Amino acid sequence: MALPQSADVLIVGAGPTGLTCALSLLNQGCSNIVIVDRLQQGINASRAIVIHAATLEALNRIGCAQPVVESGRSVSSVGFLNGGKFYRNSRFDKLAPYTKFPMALINTQTVTEQILERTLRDRGVTVLRPYTAINLKRNERDAQVTDVYFEGGEILQTRCVIGADGARSMVRQVTHVGFTGLDGEDTGEGATTFTQMIIADVTFTEPVRPVTDGLVFALSPDNGCLCVRLPPAPDYPEKEVYRIAAGIPSSLGVPPPSPSTEYVQSLLDAWGTGLFSTPAIISKTIWASRFRTHSALADTFFTHVPVTPGDPSPAGRGGVVILLGDAAHIHPPVGGQGMNLGIRDAISLGSVVAAYLKNEDTSDSAADAPLQQWAIVRRERAMTVIRSVQGLLWVLTIPDKTTWFLGFIPVNLYWLRNIVIAAIARIAWVQKMIAWRLSGLAFSD
Repeated sequence: MALPQSADVLIVGAGPTGLTCALSLLNQGCSNIVIVDRLQQGINASRAIVIHAATLEALNRIGCAQPVVESGRSVSSVGFLNGGKFYRNSRFDKLAPYTKFPMALINTQTVTEQILERTLRDRGVTVLRPYTAINLKRNERDAQVTDVYFEGGEILQTRCVIGADGARSMVRQVTHVGFTGLDGEDTGEGATTFTQMIIADVTFTEPVRPVTDGLVFALSPDNGCLCVRLPPAPDYPEKEVYRIAAGIPSSLGVPPPSPSTEYVQSLLDAWGTGLFSTPAIISKTIWASRFRTHSALADTFFTHVPVTPGDPSPAGRGGVVILLGDAAHIHPPVGGQGMNLGIRDAISLGSVVAAYLKNEDTSDSAADAPLQQWAIVRRERAMTVIRSVQGLLWVLTIPDKTTWFLGFIPVNLYWLRNIVIAAIARIAWVQKMIAWRLSGLAFSD
């Protein structure tokens, strides 16, 4: 399908964030929107698998939650395997008084995207693929309109560009918005076992028996390994598919780009044996990838197309630009927060952009005020979530190392952590409050 020449809103990127943004805009009565993606449907790599209660509540507000829930698998808890003992540290089922969705929903990102895109198409908007946006410039006739240039030579004029185009966002780079890594967590003193990881979706030669049907994380002094059963896969109707994730200690070097079955099995044998009460021999690796974990935050989520560098006045700027999802913030995978926060950002943005588009004259800075306020609130939210995830990651990666306080008092934070986990994991209120934080319900979206 050919690109139109103009639209009120152009969304660059058709991942979960871009798709839910389009659905939210439609829900607000904005129909003149275009959403593009540089990839054909179905060739995105899937990483995110957890959808939390607050995200399902947000999806429910735009009429999308039910098909997502029906295609996924709900789990009621998250737990740790530590020192050969299993501890259930969060109970999502205890959130029933506060949400219609007292669960952590397990669903692959690929399936979630398929459902969202199908819903969007049913409501009259088709994702245009493959179209690669390469530049933004202010329109010469109307300063509040942006000309978006594409790799194939096409030009689309729009009042609002929404960049949902990932961590290497073209939209963010062209508008000169900084993207700052936090605390040097992937190098030097901030580096941990989970600085580099692999994730893999696998099947086993024989049915396995996990220690829990929920999501479980095996802790050890030098690494960790996560396991959770995925929803039934159409391509493997007779096999249960599991998601495996493991840190790669620096002693193992850099993991291969596409880890083999043998490589994944070696990690499972070394750090995940306690996850199953029966032998776990991988028969097939459906998909596997390596990645580096780090956090980064855009300097702002709202800006204008720059015309005159350093000049923030209307004379020195062009049309409105908003950043969403990984273009605005990236997170370590612990807690499954990145995609969830991006989706909630996108859904909350719909009403704000709809109100902006109703203004006949948007040259006045007053028209920007609601968008600026949205950006400030959502950036603060992202910072809070990133700090929480970093704290959790620090707890999970405490090394088994004894230090000496005042030169004669031995302190081992690893053993202290284990004692605390064993103590608080039995307290129902703690299990509920951890679930409350992980679910996103602790925030008001």
